[in-house]
Amino acid sequence: MVLSVLMMVLGAAGAIVGTALVYRSPDIGQGLTNVPLPVAVLVFGVIMFFLSFLGTWSSMHHRKREFAVFLLLTALTFAAVVSVTITAKWYQDRLRDKLQAGWHKSSDGTRSNLQNIHNCCGFLTNQDYPGSSCGPAQNINPAIPPCVEYIVDRARDKMSLFIITGV
Repeated sequence: MVLSVLMMVLGAAGAIVGTALVYRSPDIGQGLTNVPLPVAVLVFGVIMFFLSFLGTWSSMHHRKREFAVFLLLTALTFAAVVSVTITAKWYQDRLRDKLQAGWHKSSDGTRSNLQNIHNCCGFLTNQDYPGSSCGPAQNINPAIPPCVEYIVDRARDKMSLFIITGV
C-alpha cells in the first residue's frame, strides 16, 4: 500500500516534469537522434500514476477483478521496460554508427551548437562535416579535436544510465 502511494507520487512528479519539459524545451534529445524525451517522461509518468492508482484503489476496496487488471498491466509494463532496456543495450553497441549518420544528416546549426559546447570540429576528423562555427575547412586548426569522443561518450553515459534504471 505504501509502495503504491509512493509510486503514485513519483508518477505525478514524472507527469509534472514531463509537462514542464514539453512546454519549456520540447526539443531536448532531438538534435541527432530524434528522441522526444519530454513526451516520453510525460507518458511514463502518467502511466505510472494510473497504474499505481489502480493498484491502490483495488487493494483498498478488495476488488479482485480490478486487482487482476492491475497485475496484468504491471506485468505488461515490466515486459515493456525489459524490452526497451534490451533495445537500449543493443542500440548502445551501435551508437557510434548511428550518431555519425545523425551528424551527417543534422543541420549546420545543430553541428555548430555541439561544436561550440564541446570545443571541437567535425565528427571523426576535423574535416568530417564541420559546422560553420569552425570556419572554412581549409582554415581549421588541426589541434582542435574531432567531436566523436565527446558525443559518443556522453550518449553512452546516458544510455548506460537508462539501461541501469531499466534493470
